[in-house]
Amino acid sequence: MIFRKLTLILLILATQIPSCHAHPLDEVLPVRGFTIKAPTHDKLNQFIAFIKNDLVPSHVNTIIIRVDWSYANISHPEFVDGLNLPKEDITKLVEFCKKNKIRLIPLLNLLGHQSQGKKTCPT
Repeated sequence: MIFRKLTLILLILATQIPSCHAHPLDEVLPVRGFTIKAPTHDKLNQFIAFIKNDLVPSHVNTIIIRVDWSYANISHPEFVDGLNLPKEDITKLVEFCKKNKIRLIPLLNLLGHQSQGKKTCPT
């Protein structure tokens, strides 16, 4: 539900640009981005359906995905929060975005930026 509301807001904003009708969308808005938290493993298919049904038709071409501690980090498993995405899920998401010409940009927590949270990993 929240995904559809956010998409609607994005579409409304995109139609408010007066030159949209005179120029291709890529010239007016070369980056049409969306920032969202990474899904959990059990919500991956629903997340991909959201991209397919809402973001692709809205011509979103960039997704900044907030991975935080949600990646199954093989090198440092102590930094995983338990609700992680395995490598196979990440690969599936990346391939889907590539196929639909969407740039996927991961946003990761860095160890030097932990003062902003009340809880830092590892616990």
